[in-house]
Amino acid sequence: MHQEPTADHLLRVAERMFAERGLAGVSLRQIAVAAGQRNPAVVQYHFGSKDELLRAIIESRSAVLDHRRFELMSSPVLVGHDELRRIVRAIVIPLHELASGTHYLRFLANLAASPPELDKAFSQIDEQNTLGRQAVERSMSAALGHLPENIRSLRLAMATRLVLDTLAVRNDAHGDAADGLTTEWFIANLVEAAVGLLSAPVPH
Repeated sequence: MHQEPTADHLLRVAERMFAERGLAGVSLRQIAVAAGQRNPAVVQYHFGSKDELLRAIIESRSAVLDHRRFELMSSPVLVGHDELRRIVRAIVIPLHELASGTHYLRFLANLAASPPELDKAFSQIDEQNTLGRQAVERSMSAALGHLPENIRSLRLAMATRLVLDTLAVRNDAHGDAADGLTTEWFIANLVEAAVGLLSAPVPH
């Protein structure tokens, strides 16, 4: 006989299913069935709507990620490409550290395919779990302040997809064993790629 699963169990099942099938490919009823529930409305009972479920998945990971991000952003401010590198590392490293044994990176990569959905989910996170993200956003705005707003927004969206998709692909393939690269080299290479994208000359 199955024990009544906790909300945390439902979150992990939902995270895995959204990662494997995409956001549009999973219903709340399917999540309930996969979680071993006889009541098909159990997800609605705990979370209400799919939007609230997406927000809850992000919230469940945000404290650990944001604490680490805030740590990394506490290092001294630099200039030019070195400052961009510092900021991008504060984005990449916490995600990479969290990835092992979770489906969160692929979930995030799928969510990032719809920027409005991504923005909506993150906009409702508890403020005390966003201090690191706020530090990243402030520093990134300053570092890219010379770019026209439309170019800056486009590049940030492109860099987000680059980072999330690259991390997710490697995590799906089980890291070092798949590509023969050390973690340190992989992270350094991804950071440099994102910095290059963000700092590229504006085409005329």
